Amino acid sequence: KLIPTKKQWNKWTLPTKASYIGTVITVLTIFISPIYSKIFNTDYDKKAYELVKKIEKEINNNDSLNTKDNDEQDSGINSLESELLLLFPINNMNDSVSKKALDYYNIGTELFDVNKYEAIKMYTKALEIKPDLLIAYYQRANIYSLIDEYDLAIKDYTTLIKHNDKISNAYYYRGNCLMYIDEYESAIKDYSIAILLNPKFAKAYLYRGNTKTYLKDDEGAIADLKKCIELTPDNADAHYNLGLLFLRNEDFGKAIFNYTKAIRLNPSDYRYYEERAYSYIFQKSLKKACADLNTASTLGLDITKN
Repeated sequence: KLIPTKKQWNKWTLPTKASYIGTVITVLTIFISPIYSKIFNTDYDKKAYELVKKIEKEINNNDSLNTKDNDEQDSGINSLESELLLLFPINNMNDSVSKKALDYYNIGTELFDVNKYEAIKMYTKALEIKPDLLIAYYQRANIYSLIDEYDLAIKDYTTLIKHNDKISNAYYYRGNCLMYIDEYESAIKDYSIAILLNPKFAKAYLYRGNTKTYLKDDEGAIADLKKCIELTPDNADAHYNLGLLFLRNEDFGKAIFNYTKAIRLNPSDYRYYEERAYSYIFQKSLKKACADLNTASTLGLDITKN
């Protein structure tokens, strides 16, 4: 089936989605361009864009009741599909040079999870041929981030943003890189722009809240984490991080409440039990604390190191 259902689409990884869109555009380039340019001599680029948008609409309409299939959609990154389309230069894609650039891009995407360094080479070749293939900057930046080359990732995200400053995910991921190199204020600015572009971007609230804790802005961090939970009530990490903040501010009751919520959502993470145990200790509920530490130990916590 050419057009996946929304449920299938939501289960695909980012490289798979990007590869699919790249393949669609390649097919459009190969088959539609000659027909329109030779027979009708009309604007192929416009026709290709309209068809890609039609495919996107069908993806979004299929299985419309499946609104919570995975973490990406719940987190607010569901705008990623439409943003990816903006990173493909629909204009002037019907020449042989552009086709070759797309070929390198698609090879890079196929290598994304297999050999990241070779994938980087393919994206680089694609950009050497066609510098306005912004999706290649985006994918290369994602790989740089995954292999901890944060400066290179930031450079690529920045180049992409200079060409198109409406991509919320570019700001979000650049913000993550800035946070990893301790540029907290700059990271918060990027998360804030991502939220302005996509007010339902729950993960941007989550990471902005986490980053604010490094700057001791506990009030702002709590507000962001609560907003994340409002948008995605099933986000265990948001409850966990909120619990950490309440523990730091000695509000043990609220800390326990949020750790308990996190445990209900994800009972396999030993950190949740460990931190709830500390809160119980402060409340002098030693039996409950011992029970939590025992559970944390069975899940992987090395108590001898604590």
